[in-house]
Amino acid sequence: MRSSRRGTSSGAVVRRVVAALALIASALVAASLPTQAAPDYRAGGVGTLIVTPAAHVAGQALTFAGKLSKPGRRAIHLQFHMNRPGDRWTDVKGSDHVTTASGAFAFRFPAPSMFDISYRVVGGALVTASRRFYARPQAVTLSINGQDPRSAAVGVASLLPYTVVVDSAADIYTHRELEPPVLSGRTITLQDRTSNHQWRTIGSARADVAGLAAFTLTAPLLGQRVLRARVEDVTTGGNQIGWTASWPTYVGFSLLPDILGAVTPWRAAAGGEPPPTDSTGATDASEQFGWYKPTYDFAWEYGQSLTSPPTRGEKLKGRWLDYSSGSGRVVTFNGALAFQSKLIHQGPGDRGTTSASMTGNAQRYGRWEFRVWQNVYEQDGRDFRMRVELVPEGTAPGACAPESIRVADMELGARSHSVGVRSAQARSEWRFTKTASPAWSGLHNFAVEVAPDHVTWFFDGKAIATTRKRTAISGKVLVPRVSMVGLDNATEHNGAQFSVDWVRAWTLETGRQARTGKALTTASYSPTC
Repeated sequence: MRSSRRGTSSGAVVRRVVAALALIASALVAASLPTQAAPDYRAGGVGTLIVTPAAHVAGQALTFAGKLSKPGRRAIHLQFHMNRPGDRWTDVKGSDHVTTASGAFAFRFPAPSMFDISYRVVGGALVTASRRFYARPQAVTLSINGQDPRSAAVGVASLLPYTVVVDSAADIYTHRELEPPVLSGRTITLQDRTSNHQWRTIGSARADVAGLAAFTLTAPLLGQRVLRARVEDVTTGGNQIGWTASWPTYVGFSLLPDILGAVTPWRAAAGGEPPPTDSTGATDASEQFGWYKPTYDFAWEYGQSLTSPPTRGEKLKGRWLDYSSGSGRVVTFNGALAFQSKLIHQGPGDRGTTSASMTGNAQRYGRWEFRVWQNVYEQDGRDFRMRVELVPEGTAPGACAPESIRVADMELGARSHSVGVRSAQARSEWRFTKTASPAWSGLHNFAVEVAPDHVTWFFDGKAIATTRKRTAISGKVLVPRVSMVGLDNATEHNGAQFSVDWVRAWTLETGRQARTGKALTTASYSPTC
């Protein structure tokens, strides 16, 4: 971990030196390409491929340069391979280019988000060697008066100025050597959390050559403020890098800041072994029932942010709005939407609810499907809940919607999950619980079909529950909302993360409708969840 006291610190100096060396290395590589033979990756007529820069974030413009094994002007394009058993090489849309007469090529294309994915260039029957990618995760931290940026809560002296230093390329995954590259000049926004748990901008600056930006604020006499930093979109120079945010930092103001800073407001949890996970596959309900042609498909494969529109589908509109009442955040990570309880997954400080709600592409009836996986890193606190639901568009943020269709509701790590409907209008709730559910481990699909005469729920491609109760079908236009639900008080929760690999929606116009499954039980409506 680099020093949190930057200014002219050794970390910042190292960054400047590394940046200068990288520029020199890039220039030498570029100068050598026309005159020197590229490394010989040929095997049975396989061409060459060099991708630069090697260290990059998702969506960053990369240069693909090389040469096919035979001369001649040819149309070429990229293909990807996920490097899993059974995967095949698949064409990358929008990557078409043409070689020179010698078979050489050089073009730019955004870096993929997914870890451990391979790309190659294809021209007719000719292919190049493949290159494996591992995009560096965007990582943003903020340090208050030089204190450890990993601290979820810090103390500041009353009525005095204090400094917030934002690191837009923080090295938070030190054991994996995943420090992201510095993007000097990138806009950094400092925000504070309002009383309704939304984020309000209080200042902006540009990242310097070390990726840092400093803000000076004045402390009140007493109280607390919750801050976060956002690094904004980079869309120039062929880049498609979406914005991302830091974890929230609680800043307490007191006449005795050293005492305040030394006392965490949360109970510490002893470190326990997390439950094991596996990589079992998931089956799509859309394929089993022939839905096809999605209205939208959010997949976050090329550096998109929460507010980026879907990249596939019949209606390419909609975005996600984030909400946090505690220590967590939701960001795009490894080609998915990641809900993370805290910067450091173990130790005290995990609390509150973190959620993302879609807006701008609602449907009254249709199908929705989510692919999800989860991880729990502690065992001695209270478990967060994972809640995947459909809510009427415009529903206020929070953990408990008065009207919702629950697509999946479970404690993270639990061996069961529930589906159902909540309706304040009907003063009723309906629920079915799937016991012995493998949803806690590996990739799994949760889906729902909402029609005028029924609602049916699916798990890994199979219909598991259904209801035809008219009072359970509100007829309101619906959007997805996904939440990591925790208590907002001082209760300590187990550090956790779950990720939504993709979110897709369809109309009812294609495929087979499903009206079979277990019946739901009925209960009285409760205003709390």
